[in-house]
Amino acid sequence: MSPVVFSSNLADNTFGPLIDITDPDFTQEAPPVIAFDLIGNQAILGHDKPSPFILPPVIGFVDLATGSFVKRTGLGLGVINGIAVDSEDGVLCTDTSFDSTVQFYTLSDFTSISVFLPGHDPQNSTASGGDIEFDPINKLFLVAQAFSNGQLDHGSSIHVYDLMGNLVESIDGLNFQGGDNVFPVHITLNPNRRIGFVNGPDLTTAIQSFSY
Repeated sequence: MSPVVFSSNLADNTFGPLIDITDPDFTQEAPPVIAFDLIGNQAILGHDKPSPFILPPVIGFVDLATGSFVKRTGLGLGVINGIAVDSEDGVLCTDTSFDSTVQFYTLSDFTSISVFLPGHDPQNSTASGGDIEFDPINKLFLVAQAFSNGQLDHGSSIHVYDLMGNLVESIDGLNFQGGDNVFPVHITLNPNRRIGFVNGPDLTTAIQSFSY
């Protein structure tokens, strides 16, 4: 089934045109992850390249007014687990599953860098990242890591990066792998107070808080 992208203005109860995403790089397996670039008025989609091999992912840019679609090959390997964008500064952040890296793209020219998450191991992907959220006040990207430093028994972490891809700090001691649950963690931020919340470890009844 092809994904459909559209914009909405909740205050005015208005909606933009429905845009069908038909490119086969984005229509197979799981739905693409999505971020909204407010200044560019575009949806940014991230998806792994459909292939029997593990390849760099693809990133699609959808003009929400005209429906035009452009895709680029990204950095990293495997599935894009998380995506967020700093629209004001034109920086896109993603993370990929197989190589446990975080990518930072400059939207204006698509120059990019890829940095390893703490604990990365080329032999396995237990250090890979998950959800990414952007703090627009303090200009920070927060990346969830289910297994701190790639260790299955060390709890979970949130790693804080600046716009250049520098690791600012790591928040350890969380636990959001969710036991037997398969639902991923989601980060919610209050940038004014530099605090955040994540679901888990019981994904139906528990919430954890943290500061950064």
